[in-house]
Amino acid sequence: MTAILALILCGFSQADQLQDLDGIRVAVESFVAAQIPEGSGERSIEVTSLDSRLRLTACEEGLQTFFAPGSRLGSRRTVGVNCAAPRQWTIYVSVRVIYRGEVLVAARSMSRGTELEPRDLVFEVRDLEQGPSGYLTDPFQAVGKRLKRPLRLGSPVTDSVLEEIQLVERGQRVWLVVESGRLSVRLMGTALEAGAPGDRIRVQNDESERIVQGVVGDDGLVRVAM
Repeated sequence: MTAILALILCGFSQADQLQDLDGIRVAVESFVAAQIPEGSGERSIEVTSLDSRLRLTACEEGLQTFFAPGSRLGSRRTVGVNCAAPRQWTIYVSVRVIYRGEVLVAARSMSRGTELEPRDLVFEVRDLEQGPSGYLTDPFQAVGKRLKRPLRLGSPVTDSVLEEIQLVERGQRVWLVVESGRLSVRLMGTALEAGAPGDRIRVQNDESERIVQGVVGDDGLVRVAM
């Protein structure tokens, strides 16, 4: 920062009008706001305070703003501000974009293997740029699934802590429901794979020993479309 100030001060004349630093902040904030998509939650932009010792010639042609080379489009960014006339100068400003929204968290402490119910979940407003990824915002994304590890009260419920409940285990005898138009036939088979509702698994027909693929239903039946 000292070197930048020295370069700026060298080209500054007492006769020049000074650039309003607050105007730079507003320009940067407006530029970043226009570049990032609107989300379902709250959004705020924090612009790093500029050094009050800066002496920049007032820009007559309007400030030009741009993302600095290599600036990642994440929560922290660097924005360049350029003036072309009457004196050319460029400075770089750090910006942080904060997203906040309602996410699902544990309504109570729960042990591994707990099958989640609606009463186990509550909404809390969280900073979406920090903490574990995969925040869930819809109870239907979690209800009916099982915890892969313990979860404390207030902990975020994410995809990484959930697993589908296997209704069918490998080697289990299951009913195959073979459907063709209005015709539906039930046959006994042996599951060659484990599966949760909606999973497609292989099942061997116990009578013919033919292997078919079917979809596991919520009732544990494996439906095969012909």
